[in-house]
Amino acid sequence: MLGWLLNRKTSGKERAAAPSSPPAAAPGPAATAARLPASPPSPPVDWALRLSEAQGDDTALLELAGSQAPIDMRQAAVEAIASEAVLKSAERTFRDRDRRLARSAKQRHMALAAQREARVEAAGLIDSARALAGHALIPLNRLAELDRAWQALDPARLEPAQRDDFAAAMQSLSSLSRERGDAQLKAERWLAQARDALTALQSITADAAAGRRDRAQLVNAQQASRDVLASAAGAEAGSTLADTLQRALRTAELVEERVAFLEALPDPANDASEVAPEARTDPGAEARAADDRADPEPRWQACPSLDEANLRDPLEARFSAWRQARLGARQAARARRAEQARSSQRAARQEEAAALDAALERTERALAEGQLDAAERHLGEVASLSSRAGIGEAQRARAGTAQADYARLKGWQHWGGGVAREELVGEAEAFAAVGAEASPQPGPPLSIKERSETIAKMRARWKELDRLGGAGGGALWRRFDDALTAAYQPVAAHTAAQRAARELNLAARRQLLEALEAVALPGTPTASPPAPLAEGDLDPAATAAPIAAPDWKAVAQALDRWLAEWRKLGPLEHTVPREQREPLLARTSAALARLEGPLGAARDAAQGGREQLIARARRLADEAASGAPGRDLTGRVRELQAAWQQQAKAVPLARAAESAAWADFRAAIDAVFSARDAASSAHDAALQANAAERSGLIDRLAALPADIPPAAL
Repeated sequence: MLGWLLNRKTSGKERAAAPSSPPAAAPGPAATAARLPASPPSPPVDWALRLSEAQGDDTALLELAGSQAPIDMRQAAVEAIASEAVLKSAERTFRDRDRRLARSAKQRHMALAAQREARVEAAGLIDSARALAGHALIPLNRLAELDRAWQALDPARLEPAQRDDFAAAMQSLSSLSRERGDAQLKAERWLAQARDALTALQSITADAAAGRRDRAQLVNAQQASRDVLASAAGAEAGSTLADTLQRALRTAELVEERVAFLEALPDPANDASEVAPEARTDPGAEARAADDRADPEPRWQACPSLDEANLRDPLEARFSAWRQARLGARQAARARRAEQARSSQRAARQEEAAALDAALERTERALAEGQLDAAERHLGEVASLSSRAGIGEAQRARAGTAQADYARLKGWQHWGGGVAREELVGEAEAFAAVGAEASPQPGPPLSIKERSETIAKMRARWKELDRLGGAGGGALWRRFDDALTAAYQPVAAHTAAQRAARELNLAARRQLLEALEAVALPGTPTASPPAPLAEGDLDPAATAAPIAAPDWKAVAQALDRWLAEWRKLGPLEHTVPREQREPLLARTSAALARLEGPLGAARDAAQGGREQLIARARRLADEAASGAPGRDLTGRVRELQAAWQQQAKAVPLARAAESAAWADFRAAIDAVFSARDAASSAHDAALQANAAERSGLIDRLAALPADIPPAAL
């Protein structure tokens, strides 16, 4: 019975085509039961395997479409046929047998024909676009027609190479059109610039010759004309406009030379016919005056001649006007020098009197303020000025009064200064006798800083007494100095202790630097980037143990330990002698650069290796999520994890970078296992559902009675 169920039922047409025969008597249940053991079951056909084997063979696919395979397999066979002729034959074959297959064959045939026609039309459009590149003038309407015709094609029916070729051809045509248009615009723009430059140059040249413009404006106009000539294309370089502009430029250069000569002429008002008095003691001034007295007429005549009268005449008029002004200036200069000689004598006497009045005023002001040292200096100045002739009697009387006041104040100064010094010495001795922990006034003990500042203030007061009251006796000074020296002992002891602590800190820092400099630098890793890996390959550098791998981990640990010990020594600016800071900083920078540079390069290379492992872990996660992971998925994951551990031990990254990379890698690995578990659960559920369905079918088959009629069976 099972073998009979698996046989294909005969179609209606086959039954109609079979020869008629008298119906046989239906066998009874007993006969049917007797024949069952004689029909062995037929093995099932693997239609999916036959479809896979027929791929690429249109004849085999057509044969499979006409077989007794399930309708979805036959449909897939028709859709896999790639030949138009075979599809046409399939359409005729199945037209009367299976309309569904005939319709699929027809649609497939029409799609292939449309694809072929679209590709032929695309090839023609590409050839037309390439042919337009050789034309001298590219019509824009033709470009628009080509673009519209291409847009009318279905991009899905074209080959990628055709789309790229047409885009490249259209881009080339657009570039050629822009270049040729730009060349025409450039030529027109140059002609306009050349005409403007010529007009401006001629106008400025005439104005410069007449003196209405200076030489700088003429030079700028010439440079603008040269720039226009330099920007001319090859076709315009010999044109009439370019030649005219070149001639105008040569004329402007001649005018510019004469204008420069006129501007270099000395000012007639400052010119002199003989050497000025101040030039007699200055050789350079005498030489300049000799050059000014030289007649510029020969040099003016030696300038190149100008053919244009409208330019030559104004220049000649300007030179003639300068010569006339020079003659008048020389006559006026002689009269001025004579008057200056007389005025200088009167001014000298007035200056001497004014200087003496100023010295007397300074002396009187110093005496009024009690500044005897300054008054003594000013009295010396007054005595020097009084010895000259021309000093009035009133000034001599003021000088005598100032001298008498100075002598009187000098006596008072010696007495007052002695008393003040005695008081200051007593204060210093009392301050020294109190001890290192107390101040001269009642109150809390002074700090080291306050003690130092108090001693400095006392010494400043002694210097002020020396300035105002004259030098004191040697005995008082020795008592004052001894007292402050004794009072300074706590400050000196504190300074010495601070210096010793800084020296100890400096020695400790040098020991740390010596230890850092003694750290051996491993070999430099290969700087070339790793070769790209295939999808299933594992990086040999990530799995195999490298030979004599550099110990970058030891270098990183040494740097971390050094930094921790260095920070324990405190801020550098407060713990190291000032003169040793810069050398220590330079040495520290060099020692750190020696290790941090190679370590940073090694970490950059290791970062790339970590990123490769993360990328491959993500690809494994995508593969597992697709539902078709390989059998060696767990082994590949373990290889990636082993490679990660090996790289982390060989070259540890910075803490933040290592944590971020590990988080990404762990997330990818977790995604692999999550996807694998999800796929496994779905597969188990499908198997259980299939088993339940099969069990139901078996139960239904087992429940059939043995005497069931064939029609009901």
